[in-house]
Amino acid sequence: MSLAKMSGARLPLKLERVNLSGVDLRDRDLSGHDLTGVNLSGANVSGARLPLKLERVNLSGVDLRDRDLSDTNLSRANVSGARLPRKMERVNLSGVNLSRLDLSGHNLTGANLSGANVSGARLPRKMESTCRESTCEISISRVTICREPISREPISREPISREPISREPISRERFSRIAI
Repeated sequence: MSLAKMSGARLPLKLERVNLSGVDLRDRDLSGHDLTGVNLSGANVSGARLPLKLERVNLSGVDLRDRDLSDTNLSRANVSGARLPRKMERVNLSGVNLSRLDLSGHNLTGANLSGANVSGARLPRKMESTCRESTCEISISRVTICREPISREPISREPISREPISREPISRERFSRIAI
């Protein structure tokens, strides 16, 4: 399929939910445009300046290897078949289906993977972060790591710990003394 040429065409700033599938957007400055929910599947965006907010954008089949997606909001975007760049520091991938993607060579330092499906995905061996006593810059809450349902039956009726529950963050020193 040949790409539709957009050279010289003026695009409106608000492109929310517009179908730009297969469009040639090479070297276009889209940084000030609202691309929320836009279909860019199969589009050529090489050299294009994209906005940092790409929420719910369909990027399937798009080659993004030549860019830096650090600090970009890709929440709920479709990246199936997309060629993702290696540099994706602090990227928001919440709600994104990353299943079966090879991200092992990517820099996901500080990435938000909340609600992302990573089943079958190859993640970096060391997802570096700047962890402090009670916070960690990589968010992985509600991450899907397998498709099999997990039993809701209790493993044991015995309490895990006899220590009273504390609302204070666990220090690294105290954590190493907790018997599991």
